[in-house]
This record gives sequence, structure tokens and C-alpha cells, in this order.
Amino acid sequence: MCWRFYFPILMYVGILDLNNQGDPSFKGRITHSIFISFFAFFCAHKAYDGQRYTKLYLILFVLCLHNLFFVVPGRTGQLVVIALILLFSMQRFGNKERLLTIIAVVLLVTLFLNFSDKASRISEGVANTQAYLKPVPEQAESSMGLRFTFWKYSLKLMAEKPLLGHGTGSFSKEYHRLVPDERFKSTNPHNEFFMIGVQLGFVGLFIYSGFLGSQFYYAKKLPDKEKWLGQGLLLSLIITSIFNSPILDHTEGHWFATMIALCFASLQSGNKSETSHA
Repeated sequence: MCWRFYFPILMYVGILDLNNQGDPSFKGRITHSIFISFFAFFCAHKAYDGQRYTKLYLILFVLCLHNLFFVVPGRTGQLVVIALILLFSMQRFGNKERLLTIIAVVLLVTLFLNFSDKASRISEGVANTQAYLKPVPEQAESSMGLRFTFWKYSLKLMAEKPLLGHGTGSFSKEYHRLVPDERFKSTNPHNEFFMIGVQLGFVGLFIYSGFLGSQFYYAKKLPDKEKWLGQGLLLSLIITSIFNSPILDHTEGHWFATMIALCFASLQSGNKSETSHA
């Protein structure tokens, strides 16, 4: 995983070429930032354990934060890593340390937003959101503006067939039917809940919610280290599902599926061992 910020740093300083999107990452800023944010969470736990390579993991954690906020500024990953840091404090700290963590996060984010030129994408997102929420939306073709447009028409599609949806793989066709304007053409709404809702209706959303809920339930049955990572993975998936379609996206979908299997593998092993002892 760590190669995902070593090579982008080489791209960032000009040793390697940027990708086709002009970002110093191999896949794209969204995918990259999701992976690095979870790797930062993993490094934080390893560093806090105080075992071998503690200093190395602490350095990797700091490099991850630098990469997320100053090298490949993916807003999804930035939001995920902030949420994961707060989750980490809930998992490993007492009340006093949790309060200090919240204060530190708020202070650092405030400084970043007000004094760093790398915060421009976040500022643009806020400005675009405010513009879109006006009675006469402006900047609809911005990144956030397009997302709001996708979501608005996805809700209209869901309203047409709320129970079972339009069918698997139908989003692109049905969306183009409802929104023929090429400026707003899309194959997914950049929101997993809307993606499932349009195709499979409330039945599909109920199943997906059960899928997320089962991870929350069974994570509590895992040993601490796997439980903490499982909870972090679930939080990452939920946040990513709000702003993207991670189950649809090839790289993210395979990564989440693999990581869920790895995090919860010990639960099955534990059940087998209990059965054998019985």
C-alpha cells in the first residue's frame, strides 16, 4: 500500500510523469485518497501499539497526511481520514485524549482551510454547494454541482419505481432517458445509495443497509485489532458511498470486497475453532 504515496511524491516533484488527469497518482485522486486514508488509519494503530517499527509507522502516518492534503488533494479521502482519526481516538483513547484530539483536528483543519493554497478544492466545493442551493442554481457544471444534479434526477428515477427499481444495470439508460442533455450525461450518480435505489429500489437499499449493518454487528465480535480495522473500513465505505459509487467502481469495489474478507476472516476461524473444541 505504501507505494501509493511514494510514487505520487516522485510525480509531484517531477521525477515521474503525472497521470492523464494531471494528478500525481496512478489511478485518480478519489481512488488514491481512499486507499491512503485507510493506510494512515492502519499506521496509526500500528504506531500506537508501541511494538516493533513504531517510529516507522508514525513517519508513514505523517507522510500519508501530507500526501492527502498537499500532494493528491482528494476531498473524499480527506473527509475519510478526518473521520478515521476521530474513530481512532474513540477506539484507543480516554475521554481527555479524545477531547484533545477533536480540538487538534478542528484547529489543524481550520489552519489548512485558511492558510493553505492546497485547500482550494474544498473551498470550491463549499462555494459550488452554496451556488447550487440558490433559487436559481449556478455553477451546475462544477464537480459538486454535477453531483447534486445527478442526485436530483436519481431521486426522480427512484420515485418512478420506488419498490424494485428499474433493474440491474439500468441506470445509464434510464438517466439518459430522463436527462437527454449531454452536459449532464452520466453512467452513475456518484452515490452508491442512489445507484442501488434507482436499479433495485427500496428492496435493494434495504439489502445494502443490511450489508453495512452486518459489518457493524459482527465487527464487535472480532478481536480488538481486527475489530478496529473492520470499523474503520465500514466508516470508509459509508462515507465513500455518499460521494461515489465504490461498489460499481472497479478498483474500489475489489479493494473493499478484499479488505472486508480479510478483516472478518478471523471471525470464521474463531467459530470453527469453537466448534472443534465442542
